Amino acid sequence: CGRNISELTEGVLASPGFPGSYLPSLQVCNWFITVRPHHKILLSFLFFLIEGDPERRGCPGAVVRVYPELGEPPMELCGESLANHSREILSSSNIMKISFVTADKAVGAKGFQATWTEIKEGTKCEQFQCGFSKFCVSESAKCNGLPNCGLEDESDEEDCRTIHGIDVHLVIGLAFGGAILTVITMCAIFHRKCKRRRTHLATQHHRNQPKIAATPHISIHDHV
Repeated sequence: CGRNISELTEGVLASPGFPGSYLPSLQVCNWFITVRPHHKILLSFLFFLIEGDPERRGCPGAVVRVYPELGEPPMELCGESLANHSREILSSSNIMKISFVTADKAVGAKGFQATWTEIKEGTKCEQFQCGFSKFCVSESAKCNGLPNCGLEDESDEEDCRTIHGIDVHLVIGLAFGGAILTVITMCAIFHRKCKRRRTHLATQHHRNQPKIAATPHISIHDHV
């Protein structure tokens, strides 16, 4: 687990085994993310469930450490949920380190899933500018199903959901209509064949009927 990431503009990080539970054993995963100069990294947690209680007993079994600035102490995260200031973390430079560490006494839990995005702050944007956060993100971040503009900003996905919804309904409608048309066509062909068969059998039956000789008409005067 863990790797060096560069020359990308967005991606997804997850604990080992996610969406299953991470194993209760000693392991260390380190991700080093490097983006272009004069850019920063936005880390957004989509799911988080790490054993421990940061306020009462800390994170002795497992912990996620986020280094927004490599020369400074990390943010240590664990527990069943995250505070608002920890759900999204913005780096101070174009480099960020994320570590996931479990101890021998770890019991295991679902772990975490997060998305990271290369962003640029400022009003000048040559790619896609987010509607609420005003972050400048890559055009490739649009319509990928991830909150690359931030957890509270869905502007990079809003237009796509409408388009995708129309496409899905259109495909379903065409498929359903095609199936109905096929059934109707097959029924019409079957009905026509049955009608022709009944007509053919009726004609054959009529032809095979024995001819009855005509009985001569006897007049009363013939016996007088």
